Parts: sequence; C-alpha cells; structure tokens
Amino acid sequence: MLWSAAFQPESLEACTIHRRATDLMGAMASAGNKMAHLLVYGGMGGGKSTRVRGLLHALYGPKAWKRRHPSTKTFDIGKSKAHTMTVYQSPFHVELDAVKLGAKDRVVVQHFIKTMAEEVATTEAPLVEEDKASTTRRPFVIVVIEQANKLSMDAQQGLRRTMEVYEAHCKIVLTASTTDGIIPAILSRVAPIRVPLASDEATMQVLNEAATAYGEPDLEIHKSTFIKIVHASQGNLKKALLAAQAAVMLERTKIQSLSKLVKSTVLDMVVRLPSPATVIGMRPTLAEHLGSVLFPSELLGALMDVGSLLLERRKRADMIPTWIAAICEAEQAIHRSASPLAATEYVLLVFAGFFAK
Repeated sequence: MLWSAAFQPESLEACTIHRRATDLMGAMASAGNKMAHLLVYGGMGGGKSTRVRGLLHALYGPKAWKRRHPSTKTFDIGKSKAHTMTVYQSPFHVELDAVKLGAKDRVVVQHFIKTMAEEVATTEAPLVEEDKASTTRRPFVIVVIEQANKLSMDAQQGLRRTMEVYEAHCKIVLTASTTDGIIPAILSRVAPIRVPLASDEATMQVLNEAATAYGEPDLEIHKSTFIKIVHASQGNLKKALLAAQAAVMLERTKIQSLSKLVKSTVLDMVVRLPSPATVIGMRPTLAEHLGSVLFPSELLGALMDVGSLLLERRKRADMIPTWIAAICEAEQAIHRSASPLAATEYVLLVFAGFFAK
C-alpha cells in the first residue's frame, strides 16, 4: 500500500505538524452546534484533506470516515436533462469536487445542501458514539466542497444564499489551494484556516516515521536520499512520501512476488514495445489484476516500485520524479472516483513515453 494512504492520520490529535491549523480545527469541532462554515486552504499536499478527515473524526467519532463510500447521484438540471456524478458520502457528510460538477455546478451544489439539510430536519440526526458510556446526536451534517475556488461565480452566489438558509442543519467545509477565485460574499461567511506546506524539518520527520512504521531497521542508510526528496518535494507531503517509498524499495535487493508479477506481465512488455497500442492491449490483463488479485493502491505501489527500478537500471533515473508524479496523479484520480483501470492505463502511457523513440 502507498505510504501516503497507509500512514495518513485519522484524527486531529494524530496530526503532528501545523499544530496551529490543527488546533483551530479542533476548536471548531468543540463548538458543536455553533460551528461555523469553514474554508481550509493551502498548497497541494500540505494536509488539507487529512484535517477535514480529522474534523469528521472529532465531530462524529472514528466510524465516520470508515463508513464513507462512493455513491452515484443523478440530478434534474432542467429541460428534461439530467446530470450524473459519483460522490463520496457517509451518514455524516458528503464530498463534492468542484471541477467535476460541470457547467451546472450551482444546481448540483444547491441540490445537495438542500437535500441533506431537509433529511436532517425531518429525520433523527445520526447517532454519534463518543465513548462506550455516552452517545450524542449532531443536528447537522457536513458538505465538503473540494477545489472550491474552481466553482463558477453563479454557483458561489447560490452557495452564499444556501449557506444562510440551511446553516442550522448543514455545515459547509470548503477546501482550496488559494483564496483567489472565491468571492468576498463567501469569504465573509466562512472561518478561514490556512494549512501551509510542510517545512523541511517536518517533512523529514514524516518520512522517518513512515519508514519506521514500514519496518525499515536502519534509517541512516536513507538519510542522504531523504534529504534530496525533502528539498525536491517543497513541502508537498504526499509527493515526498511517494518518492521516499520508491527510494526505500530501490534499496531492497529482493523483489517481492507482487512486483515480479507486475514486471513480467506489464512493465517488461511496455519496455519492449513502448506504444499506446501496447498499453491498450494490456487492458484485459490489468482488469484481471484489479478484479481478482490486487487493490488499486497495491497495483500502483508495485508499478511505482518496479518502474523506478527499471528506470534506474536503464539509465533513466532522471525520469523517476516524473514517474512518481504520474502515480500521484493516478492515486488522486482514483480517490476522486476515476476508474482504477483508466488511471492505471494513464501511468503506463507515461511509462511508455520514457522509452519511445
């Protein structure tokens, strides 16, 4: 499994860096019914999604995130037209990606907030287990809108009005890389929490903790490599973790059986015949792996490990950062409900490009 997923903190207390931002999120959760709408912003890989996950943990308990699942929704957007999209949701929250909402983002956003708020108002709120001895109920649910700065002006104006009408039953959490593009009317109605990119010291701390948890007995042998990764990642923890995992695997002389499978059935063929046609022809093999052998994260992890090793052996080590970035993009796409098969084909096309003449 990818380190960026395996070692992601589940609660706010487990977030060891950016304590000020974490404490602010904790204070918002402690406000209970008086919690404000939030805007969590900062650079990619700094930990925005991790803290939103911690907020859900603080509000609804440890089962909130585990009950998160993909769901396909269809919306009536007028003139006998419908818009279908896949979202992640639990009994306590729903996650929307502004980029995937399309031209009718105002209709979709308002529909979600209105529907969820009415469900809370007309039914009993979800039961939250605080501990074995006590339980409570939250009179509101959370709507998370990722990349909120990509919402259209029309959608933001509609969101402003909807936030006011349904505030008692629906709390909005916006995430964005920057506040640019978010209208003043929205900014004046949210509590902004900036999650900056990690410092070099914090990034090194995270890498060492992940490597230790992964079972590396001697971190000293990775020290110089980790220093290079820290500088190259520029505070992007996800990118740093992916690169560190690849570096650690390169140090291991014995390739695991999973890596052998990926190498013999996938990457060797791409190296021999580096073309889009080769990748498309592998679709049945990839589908078989994903359907009966591997989880998507395991397949991506094996591709990253073996691909990095092949690039180094074939004097293309300078391509490893690009390879790792492609794996990171594929992981993000799968997280946002993209097809695992399509995401895997994408990274193989990138790999084929390294060897194409």
